[in-house]
Amino acid sequence: MHEVATDQAFDARGRRHDDVGDRPAPEPVIRQVPLTWRGLGLDKMASLLVESFARLGSRCLTARCQWPRLHPLNERALGAVAHHPLIMAESTRQLALALEYGRPPGAVRAGESFGSCTMRFARPADSAPYAEEAPLPGLLHPPAAAVGATAAGDVLLARAPRGRLVTAPRDPGHPLLLAGRPARMPLLAVLEAGRQAVLLESGMTAAAVIGLRADVCAPVPSRGALIETSAAPGGARFVVTAAGRPAATGAVTLWSK
Repeated sequence: MHEVATDQAFDARGRRHDDVGDRPAPEPVIRQVPLTWRGLGLDKMASLLVESFARLGSRCLTARCQWPRLHPLNERALGAVAHHPLIMAESTRQLALALEYGRPPGAVRAGESFGSCTMRFARPADSAPYAEEAPLPGLLHPPAAAVGATAAGDVLLARAPRGRLVTAPRDPGHPLLLAGRPARMPLLAVLEAGRQAVLLESGMTAAAVIGLRADVCAPVPSRGALIETSAAPGGARFVVTAAGRPAATGAVTLWSK
C-alpha cells in the first residue's frame, strides 16, 4: 500500500506542528557522504533528484532537490519550466531509498516551503502470477495535451471499445515511469495513469492538479487494466481494475476558485 498526497503538516519554518514545544528546528548537520545515481538504482545520472538532506527532529527531514528542465517528467519546451506534480513524488521516493540504504548526503537549509509529499510503505501485495489482459483491438490514444502530458510518449492511456479507458503506454519503456519495460506498473506510473484519466474525463488542464493519492493493493498490468473515474469533493477518484478485480484506487485533488 502506498500513498502520495498533499500535506500541511509543516509550517513555514520547516518544523512539524507536533514537535515538542516551540523550539526552533535545529540547524541541519552537514554530512559529506554523496548520493550516487547507481546507489539509488537509477538508470542514469540525469534521474538523480535528491542532492542533500538532514534531520530536523526524530520524525522530520528536510531535503534539497534539483529538478532539471530536461528530466523526463518536466515540461521540456523553451521558456519557464512547468514542473510535473510527480516530480515531488519521485524526489520523496529517492529520499526514502537514501534513508533505507543509509547513505545521507550533505545537508543544506531549504528555502521557502511550497508543497509536501508523503509515502506509506507496507508489506508487498500478493505477488502470485496473474494473467495479463489480452491486448484490445482498436485502441485510440488521446493527444498528450488532453491528459496533461508533455509529449506523446508520456501518454499512458488509450480509449478502448465502448469508451473504456485502459492502461496502454505509448512508450512501454518510458525512462522514468516504465524503466526496463515492466509488465506491472510501478507506483509512479499508477499515479500518472490516474492523473491522466481524471484530466481526460474532466477536461481540465495539468495546472489544475494540486494533490495526488494512490493505494495499490494488487499488481497493475502495464497494458489492459481498466481505469474508471468519478467526481468527488475537491476533485475526482479513480479505480484501476485488473482481471476483474480492484488493483488500485486513488484521488486527484483539483484547484477550484
